[in-house]
Amino acid sequence: MSSTIDFGGTVTVEPKPLPSYSRRGWQRKMARLTLAFRAATVPSLYQVTILAALQDRQMYAGTVPAHVKARRRAQGRVAKHSRKVNRGH
Repeated sequence: MSSTIDFGGTVTVEPKPLPSYSRRGWQRKMARLTLAFRAATVPSLYQVTILAALQDRQMYAGTVPAHVKARRRAQGRVAKHSRKVNRGH
């Protein structure tokens, strides 16, 4: 794609020509795209297993003392407030 800009504020954009495919080539390309899309959207058995294992699990699951959790949450609140102040809110 090429574009030119003159100093009057006009922008001209020339799109790239589309590649020409034979009917069979186009069908193959669409099949690859469809397969790639399905692979990206359908979770694998491994992903489903991990999700199921983590579904009903507590964040700390009793491995961290209460005072440590309280300190971490307090630090998180301070950090959240600091980010809010830095954004100007």
